[in-house]
Amino acid sequence: MSTLALRALLAFLDAGQFVLCQQFIYNNPAKLPGPAQWVTVERIRVKDSYSHLWWMSSTDRPKATNRRILQPYSESMLKLFETKKYNAGSRPSEHHIGKTSFFRKHKGAIPSNVITLANTQASSAYLNYCRSKNLTLHPARMPIGLAEFFIKFLTKPGDLVLDPFAGSNTTGAASEALRRKWISITDLRQLALSYRKNSDERVRRATDGQRDAAVNRLETEIESDYLRDFLTTYEVPNHRLIKKVNDALKTVIVKKFQPTLKAKINKLVVSLYLVKDMSPNDPYVIIESTESETSVIVIINLAHPHWSQLTNAESIANFIRHCTYDGVSEWKAYFATGEIHPDTVKLIKDNLLRIPLRLEGAPVRQ
Repeated sequence: MSTLALRALLAFLDAGQFVLCQQFIYNNPAKLPGPAQWVTVERIRVKDSYSHLWWMSSTDRPKATNRRILQPYSESMLKLFETKKYNAGSRPSEHHIGKTSFFRKHKGAIPSNVITLANTQASSAYLNYCRSKNLTLHPARMPIGLAEFFIKFLTKPGDLVLDPFAGSNTTGAASEALRRKWISITDLRQLALSYRKNSDERVRRATDGQRDAAVNRLETEIESDYLRDFLTTYEVPNHRLIKKVNDALKTVIVKKFQPTLKAKINKLVVSLYLVKDMSPNDPYVIIESTESETSVIVIINLAHPHWSQLTNAESIANFIRHCTYDGVSEWKAYFATGEIHPDTVKLIKDNLLRIPLRLEGAPVRQ
């Protein structure tokens, strides 16, 4: 289990001189079991279904009221109001419950700091718009109910809500519906660059300095003790076990989610899944390319640490392209030659990687 989130919290509190007002738990009961090796194969862990949410402020008494987020009373509480019977007196927790403490009926029950919401929405204004315009769906969307909870709790109509990491703008949509002003920030410069056609050399091609920096960084990684220790101590599992784990995870994902992208190439259907409800310890990509002559399935793990290193639209597009073309190349090699030989796969993928440049009108060296 990674402690990165906890260390990040402490760093935020220290750097911003913030007060931690309260910790919340977002529980997603529909989250996939993971890491699959530990949970579904070896059965030595249970399903991880929650995420931490931390409410920080510059003061320990920020503007907030739970009266705006009251929940319907439970059936048992409604029955208590009706019968006016319950066990009054002292509790082991040293609380004292008066004989009439629960007789007063308010507008609802105060919620706990555990927020349970499934994130399996198949239809929404955002989803329908993206599909109608053939736009790629944002891979890490949060349920709008999560944004609504905190917007209602911490603001009132007319207040301004800022989301510095807008993504699919769920926060903006919730704020608009709740009559709040809102500002959502995303990396518009990188987004614009990723869609520009025939941009100049500074944009389209890495400079010598950038290439040198990348090579130096890679050299540091390759010569690090971490990599050396990994190659020395890592025990490679049997390939049948790896396939069993990946097949189990793939089956759950394909059954539970709709593909983020589904495209047809002649008789071949390529189904791409960008899945955030996986474990950071699950594989960065799962590919099924040899089960059917008409299907390739590519599943990319958005919870994998590598995904967080992709900082702009171009790097994300290239990563997704490489994973997808790995699957298509394996499929072509297998059904054309009867085997997946590394050199054959690389040759096919080499040709596939030239296609995007042809589509954009850029010269391709043969």
